[in-house]
Amino acid sequence: MKNKIISSLIIIVLTALCVYGFINSYVLNDTLTALQSEIQQLKEKNSSLQSALRISDKKNLLQRQVQEQKLDSLKLEHRLDSLVSCVSKFKNDSLLFEIKRISPSKFHKISKTNKSIKYEDLHFRDILEKKDESAWRVNDSIFIVRLATESLDTIKNYTPRKGELAFSVYKYHGFVEPLNSFLFAGSYCDYWDLFVINKATGKRTPLDHHIVISQDQKTLLSYIWDGWTFYSGGFKLYDISDGNLNIDVEHRIPEYHSEKLGMYWSLSDVYIIDKDNLVFKIQFYLMKSRWSGSCYANLTIKR
Repeated sequence: MKNKIISSLIIIVLTALCVYGFINSYVLNDTLTALQSEIQQLKEKNSSLQSALRISDKKNLLQRQVQEQKLDSLKLEHRLDSLVSCVSKFKNDSLLFEIKRISPSKFHKISKTNKSIKYEDLHFRDILEKKDESAWRVNDSIFIVRLATESLDTIKNYTPRKGELAFSVYKYHGFVEPLNSFLFAGSYCDYWDLFVINKATGKRTPLDHHIVISQDQKTLLSYIWDGWTFYSGGFKLYDISDGNLNIDVEHRIPEYHSEKLGMYWSLSDVYIIDKDNLVFKIQFYLMKSRWSGSCYANLTIKR
């Protein structure tokens, strides 16, 4: 009897323990599930926080970049102002030249309304050679133009002999009506230029790298710019009279002047307002730092 009672007690205790363990297991599972849910929520919050931090970092980075760009822009504007001031006034005999900066918007407005006839960058662009009834190529080396007198003028390339560096190659760029002339581009060993042959007289007039004719067809500008501003050149202004060119103003920039300034500068993309007023992009190249830049400017000639 006593053994039965003990056995019953043992069974009761074991049963109680099992029930207690089951209850604890259920509670622990609920607790674990709740903890896992909280951990997941914390992970999501952390991910959102990290995402917000990344967005904030990006915004801060963009703000810093914008500020740096503004500072760089201010530094650039200051540098360009300083460079333009170096060449803002110069004399040539009795003439006074003045250069002042203008805004890009003003330049672009002029470029849309001004009808200057531009023969610029002919050496830098792959342009098909022109041909017409009065001008034709015989072969790779010889080009013929027929003058008003019916006589023929020959433009012939020069191919160097063995050991020579010199050469000349010519390309026809069409007939220029305001000049009554044939326009040719010449490429040589260390230089290139343009020249025109007057149809009426056969006279050849050498010009610089680029030419621009005013919209009233009374003025021609011939200027030097090598495309990189590795040297300063200058410019010439001609009066156009019955297709003939008569030089009006010539300004050449001596090498010693460029060395004194420590920079080269040149005109480019020019529009002629009148014979004493040019609008253009001014190009700079600093010798020591090898920095190059440009801005828009207006050149006036005071006679």
